[in-house]
Amino acid sequence: MRTGILYLDDRHLEDLLLVQRLARVLKQLPAPMVLVHGSGGRAEQLLEAEGYVPERRNGVVVARSDHERTLIERGIRETNQRLVAGLNELLIPAVGIQGSDRGLLRRTATGTLQVGRAAWLVQLLRQGVWPVVSTLVATETEQIVEAPAAEVLEALISIWTSEVVIALLSEEFRDIMHEVVKKQKVDLWVGKLEELPEAVKQGVFQGSNALSS
Repeated sequence: MRTGILYLDDRHLEDLLLVQRLARVLKQLPAPMVLVHGSGGRAEQLLEAEGYVPERRNGVVVARSDHERTLIERGIRETNQRLVAGLNELLIPAVGIQGSDRGLLRRTATGTLQVGRAAWLVQLLRQGVWPVVSTLVATETEQIVEAPAAEVLEALISIWTSEVVIALLSEEFRDIMHEVVKKQKVDLWVGKLEELPEAVKQGVFQGSNALSS
């Protein structure tokens, strides 16, 4: 079975019933997937509370100062904690991970997003744990910044190369991921969250039956 990476887009993060919906779906799947999320609306709420006007570029909240960067990081971490706490409460063995943790994702001096140590992430999946990974990454100067979700997904794909299926819940994000999927030669599934268990039963994560992008 291929490794699945499920991207929770900002629209779904704002769904107050997301955790409950997600838990019901995950309990029907035969093996854990990597869950990836960005800032949702929490980072923007924190900025607005202090009088800032949030702006997004390439899906990333723009930080114009160190303080704004701190607020954005806090918002993403709180989103991660909310998801993980909710899933654990509903008996899903999830663990929260920032992309910047333990050398996982780093922005190089040339601007490339690279994967560092990743064996521990692979091991979590083998142990039956659901990693919930945020789009926070480290920089060469040890700053923690938000990265575009497409870049984070592309970097994570490289851990497993062609043994990955990306699951998206938004047709809009399909277009953003098109070039990544084409370049990495991985498979893509797009559908509603509640349709994912049936897609798995139909073989979407099996090599010979994987849905093509």
